[in-house]
Amino acid sequence: NDQLYGGIGSDSVDGGSGNDVVDGGDGADTLKGGVGNDTLLGGGGDDLFVLASGFGADSILGGETGETTGDTLDGSALTESVTLTLATPESGTLSGASGTLGFGEIEKVLLGSGNDTVIGSGGNDAIDGGAGNDSVAGGDGNDTALGGTGDDTVDGGAGNDSVAGGSGNDSVGGGAGNDTVDGGTGDDTVAGGDGNDSVAGGDGNDSLDGGAGNDTVDGGAGDDTVAGGDGNDSVAGGDGNDSLDGGAGDDTLNGGLGNDTLSGGAGNDSLDGGDGSDSLSGGDGADTLAGGNGDDDFLLGAGDVAYGGSGDDEFRFDPTTAAGTITLQGGETVEDLSDPSNNPGGRIGDVLDLTGLTNVVVTYSNPDPLTGKSESGTVTYTNGAGQTVTVNFSEIEQVLVSPNGTVDGTAAGDSMTPTSGPGGTPYVDAQGDQIDGADGADDVVAAGAGNDTVD
Repeated sequence: NDQLYGGIGSDSVDGGSGNDVVDGGDGADTLKGGVGNDTLLGGGGDDLFVLASGFGADSILGGETGETTGDTLDGSALTESVTLTLATPESGTLSGASGTLGFGEIEKVLLGSGNDTVIGSGGNDAIDGGAGNDSVAGGDGNDTALGGTGDDTVDGGAGNDSVAGGSGNDSVGGGAGNDTVDGGTGDDTVAGGDGNDSVAGGDGNDSLDGGAGNDTVDGGAGDDTVAGGDGNDSVAGGDGNDSLDGGAGDDTLNGGLGNDTLSGGAGNDSLDGGDGSDSLSGGDGADTLAGGNGDDDFLLGAGDVAYGGSGDDEFRFDPTTAAGTITLQGGETVEDLSDPSNNPGGRIGDVLDLTGLTNVVVTYSNPDPLTGKSESGTVTYTNGAGQTVTVNFSEIEQVLVSPNGTVDGTAAGDSMTPTSGPGGTPYVDAQGDQIDGADGADDVVAAGAGNDTVD
């Protein structure tokens, strides 16, 4: 049972076995109580209290004078599972198989490789779970909570928290407040909770939800599922084949690299597929959709404006959308206009797919003065409520319509393919009009002047 005094200066003191009293005095000291029920006093300065197995019922007081970074309770060498309970951000208890110690005036606590449980106080806590599969709850206050290595569960609780899962397959939540939440490496489940949050998945195949509020959500590398939740959110998939959902609100979605699926949800959204063959749906509201590079698929509703970008894109339409106008541009770069086997679904260029719609009328206009071919015009169809929806299109190489549709061509060579369904084989004729009708269908064709073929 020793009594050890470091005095002034940066001392290193080890009490060893027994019930010791260790006083570091002023200075940045390193104090070890060892096995037994010890009393450790840091005094002035930034002190480090090192724990080992068998720490016992220690009493640790860090001291408050002369600090720059504060005092640290270092349990990183512990292999047993412990429970850290904070009464205030600088005081609490640590209990495990080695006993229960109490501490005060400690600014930071480090835990070891066990599967630890951390219960935060109502203040602004700084918590590091360390190695192991830990459960960390920040509680009220503006907390900094890190799960560390392992498959951790980390919850910031109420307050404006900074929460990170670290490496491993973590479940990380910010809770109420304007939080910064990072899943880290691994396949994580990350939730911002209520508030205007910044949510990042990091590396791995993550599931992210911004929750209520105006959030910034980024899936990072990996095949992620990303939801903005309610509010005006900014949602990014990052690298990988991602699924993005803006939710309610006026959202901005960016798929990034990979073959992504983007759904704007309710609100006036902006969607950008980025590189890859993407699927884009604006949902309710007047949305702006851009496919970017790749062979993209669009599902459009009233009020939407769409740009296919490069690649062979396909545009379809919601038969239940409200009455209104849809505007789209197919794009002319990086298209294969010769061999349908090179393209998804046998596409040749950009495709307007009107199959399944009711009372479709296609009217071509403005033939290209160089090629003599028209790739623009107007479509009208009837929605489920009997209202008229109008589509203004340009830079479209193919139009697919159902049997009994009406196609009104120009004097140039139009691309028109009535078909019984998506399985029909489209055909493009750059000279005259080529109409491939389904057997038994009553097609009405007003092709205009030119060398036309009707089959």
